[in-house]
Amino acid sequence: MSWQYVDQQENRGLVRDINNSATYFFELSGSEGSLRVNYLIWKSPVGADQFFCRVQFTGFDVRDDEEIGSGDWRVITRVNRLMCFNSPEERWSIGTGSSARLNAFRDFTLGSNDELVVFCRVEEEDS
Repeated sequence: MSWQYVDQQENRGLVRDINNSATYFFELSGSEGSLRVNYLIWKSPVGADQFFCRVQFTGFDVRDDEEIGSGDWRVITRVNRLMCFNSPEERWSIGTGSSARLNAFRDFTLGSNDELVVFCRVEEEDS
């Protein structure tokens, strides 16, 4: 059993530029297939220049699985270089046109000029 790299991306932004609640996604593709990984960012003020911020990965959709049948996928998520809780322990065996729920998240208290970096990597098992 080995995990094959599919794709990875990151999204950077200042906390002050995020709405109170905003929806985002990553489009990831590689030789093993293509996926869309969805996540939310919540922000609420906790002081004059500080915000409580939560990044919650909510699910992913397999757009194209290059294998016949189901693929075994692993989604690795980080926020500001810290691994999200429940990632990458969750793994799924699903094929093209299927979806799975994610429950990976990370909470922070950040200043209004602090950068928020959201990272996602997808791997597929080849055995």
